[in-house]
Amino acid sequence: DLATQVPIASATKWLSAAVIMALVDDGVLDLDAPVSRYLPQFTGQKGTMTVRQMFSHTSGLPGQDPIIGADRITLTQAVDYIANNVPLRAAPGAEFFYGGVSMHVAGRVAEVVGGLDWAALFVAKVAGPLGMTATDYLGIGSASNPRIAGGARSTLGDYARFMEMIEGRGLFRGRRVLS
Repeated sequence: DLATQVPIASATKWLSAAVIMALVDDGVLDLDAPVSRYLPQFTGQKGTMTVRQMFSHTSGLPGQDPIIGADRITLTQAVDYIANNVPLRAAPGAEFFYGGVSMHVAGRVAEVVGGLDWAALFVAKVAGPLGMTATDYLGIGSASNPRIAGGARSTLGDYARFMEMIEGRGLFRGRRVLS
């Protein structure tokens, strides 16, 4: 029914993208800036990927790595591991690799520029304004290393509120949530 909370897998990506775009609206995140501007541990060619590439699966990072599902570490630790141990499969912008690794990195960028952990950012930028009280990133994994690309859980009622905002081009019942 409308109140049954279930994991929403890749439908999570829309929620995560909304958090990212809210930070763009706030003027604290540039989709086309190199990741090294926000996370200096990304160096060399890996440091040139952008959040736009991360969310379009063209960052050059592989789609999957076990680190994004590690539940005994933080998002910070997971992204530091990606920076230092997960090689690019292609130059940023050159190839498409579907998955969650690059979105994990973008989630950490969001934490840095937003000044809050992912769960608090999601509440501040999306869930709170939309009244999504039954949606969180605890569908798969831990709260400290949330799966930015596939770990949310929600209800049909909550997700319908999100879709109403999308259909309203960023407006939700008269309130601007995204530009």
